[in-house]
Amino acid sequence: MNQNIKLKPITICSIGLFVSFFLPWVSISIFEISGFNIPRNLDLVSSILKISDSNKSISNYSISYLLYIIPILCIYNIYNDIYEKKRRFVFSEFIVCFCLITSILFFFYFKNIKLILNFGFYLTMVFTILAAYMDNKAGKPVNNNQ
Repeated sequence: MNQNIKLKPITICSIGLFVSFFLPWVSISIFEISGFNIPRNLDLVSSILKISDSNKSISNYSISYLLYIIPILCIYNIYNDIYEKKRRFVFSEFIVCFCLITSILFFFYFKNIKLILNFGFYLTMVFTILAAYMDNKAGKPVNNNQ
């Protein structure tokens, strides 16, 4: 059962997005936090702030748990690409990734929390933008009448 698997460029972007999700996204002081660890670390910070009775509550951090949808959709779409099933626009990990990251960055910005973005974050955004470009280009008909 020797089956050749052809990886499409969008599948490679899905694999890259999946891998970059586990690379460091944020540097705070000496700590580096990956996309996978952001929700748990925000939960810890929120608990510490509640104990210290601080005015800097970050109780609206729960949207960060939606970040876990990204690797799940990556695996789902990699599977669909390998077995040549059709991708569904609604299940695009790239759209979800862009929306979630943008909303979390706005959350940090409005809470005046200073972050240093790391290479995992930038790699995630590169794969997201490349995939959006390829999806857009794949949807346009080719004009051979030139």
